[in-house]
Amino acid sequence: QIQADANISKEEQQKAESNLAAKTSVFVETQQTYAAEMAKFNDNQRHYFTHHLYGLITDLEMVDRRRAQITQDLLTKCADLGDSLSKQVTDSSQSLRKTVARIDPEEDCRAVLKTKKTEYLYPVDLPFLNLSQCTQATLENQSALVALMLGSTNGTTTKAPSEKVTKGLHSIFNRTKNQA
Repeated sequence: QIQADANISKEEQQKAESNLAAKTSVFVETQQTYAAEMAKFNDNQRHYFTHHLYGLITDLEMVDRRRAQITQDLLTKCADLGDSLSKQVTDSSQSLRKTVARIDPEEDCRAVLKTKKTEYLYPVDLPFLNLSQCTQATLENQSALVALMLGSTNGTTTKAPSEKVTKGLHSIFNRTKNQA
């Protein structure tokens, strides 16, 4: 179009042609860069979906399998503990049944009557102690405070029954208490 126009000088024609050539060159270069970038993007995307995404899914599957295995292990341990506790509860129940079977109410009654009729000494009533009249040293020393309250150290001496009871609640709990 510029060459057909007679009003345009030769110099302007060359300038317009060089601009056209430069723009055409930039267009072709941009087109090639775009094509190269698009090919690189497509290669990267293809590589991601065929390798990286596959690896990610494989890793997630492995984590899920590990989680499932850990869950199974924990549930199995819970079941084993339940079985163990069930056995212990059963053993305790059987032991309790045996202990209850050993209780003899008549023997308990005789033991209570015997302790009430013998020379069993009960603890004495504790006297009122006016703490405002006590020295600071007495208040800080527990054994001195108790001795002061009782009046003597022999105030709680008791006589044990001479005959051992073999049956009943008193014998069961006294034996347990004495053994501890």
